[in-house]
Amino acid sequence: MAGPFPGMDPWLEARGIFPDVHDSFVAYLRERLNELLPRGYKAKIASRVWIEATIDRQVQPDVSILRTPSALETSGGVAVASLPEVRPWVILVPYEEVVERLVEVWQVGDENRLITAIEILSRSNKTPGDAGQTAYRRKQAELFERRVNLIEIDLLRYGQHSTLIPLSRLREYPQAYDYHICVFRGGRPDRMEVYPVSMTEPLPSIEVPLLLEIPGVIIELQSISNRV
Repeated sequence: MAGPFPGMDPWLEARGIFPDVHDSFVAYLRERLNELLPRGYKAKIASRVWIEATIDRQVQPDVSILRTPSALETSGGVAVASLPEVRPWVILVPYEEVVERLVEVWQVGDENRLITAIEILSRSNKTPGDAGQTAYRRKQAELFERRVNLIEIDLLRYGQHSTLIPLSRLREYPQAYDYHICVFRGGRPDRMEVYPVSMTEPLPSIEVPLLLEIPGVIIELQSISNRV
């Protein structure tokens, strides 16, 4: 069944829905790439893993009074007593392993080589202070330093700007938009390709770059979104 929007459906951004959208997009993207990639290249699903506490963050006052004054303290008296046995207060904090998937394009042969990484940004990637954003930023910086092609597909209006293109430059775009795709070509670190997208228009078709001397392949993002 077709969605009510020509491009990204904003209802799919909901917290309880988007993780499934994310993983489906990754799977279908990898499938389509393997239909299009030239001989000697292979797309695969890779994972990024981090550990985070499962307890909800609570807003607490800066100073808390955790005990009431004893009778001795209120009477003004002073007493000297032997030191009591000190025992720790044991607190169990539940943690879970979080796995986030992305697509990688490899040149395969005698020596396998990572050529392009494709990220579908998640809510964790765009939440300030979240372990998922820290892990994402670390991987982003590593790919940039290694001059690996990087495609970042941001289909979330939620959260903090997190793609490689500086927010100040992105704000120079003259028209309103809701989502964007950022393409970084490792051979041109001074140049980025950005596709701003409104929810009133289809997602664009983009070129997935390979090596400089090899033509990239064209992926129709809207076609993949329709499958999702």
